[in-house]
Amino acid sequence: QGSNRSTSFSLSRHGAVVNKNNGIYIPGESYGFARKLQVAVEIEIQKVADQQISINAIAKHCRVSWFFVNKVNTEIIEHGRVLRPSEIYVKRDVPRGPGSLSLDEFDK
Repeated sequence: QGSNRSTSFSLSRHGAVVNKNNGIYIPGESYGFARKLQVAVEIEIQKVADQQISINAIAKHCRVSWFFVNKVNTEIIEHGRVLRPSEIYVKRDVPRGPGSLSLDEFDK
């Protein structure tokens, strides 16, 4: 337990934290494309094995959050593949939410 505290302390000096699955991440930064592919491979392994996807088991195995696994799984369902970060960033400036497309310069 003492080594975990010293490791966490060292990581915190670099802005990183350890998630509940002992994975290291930096709050506010996205995981890289390789990590998304790792999660996608685990999802496909469970699908090929004809198992119901266990998001918690995949999260634990890949040392990421449940939310991240769910996000990758949603991309696979909606797009048939994992999206590269450049494809996601392109869509960030698009208006979102109810009524967002009907707003004009007078709505503030």
